[in-house]
Amino acid sequence: MKPINQMNKAELTELMNRLATLVRGNIPEKTFFMMLVGDDLSEMQYVSNSNRQDVIQAMRECADRLERKEDRPRINLPEQAN
Repeated sequence: MKPINQMNKAELTELMNRLATLVRGNIPEKTFFMMLVGDDLSEMQYVSNSNRQDVIQAMRECADRLERKEDRPRINLPEQAN
């Protein structure tokens, strides 16, 4: 597969749609998601199941929390037996 920054619009759309389909199939229904992908931090692409304005707001809020080092603690769940 060629680098993202060398893909044409159709190739990038196909890749982003495949990624979104994988995420949608592996998260609870009604869970919001956005994914950033790229070869260069200055040219990131995103895919989401939400509208653009909500994605922009969510990214800003997340970046603000990260910069303030306000990471949210994760709950330690017991391991499931196979």
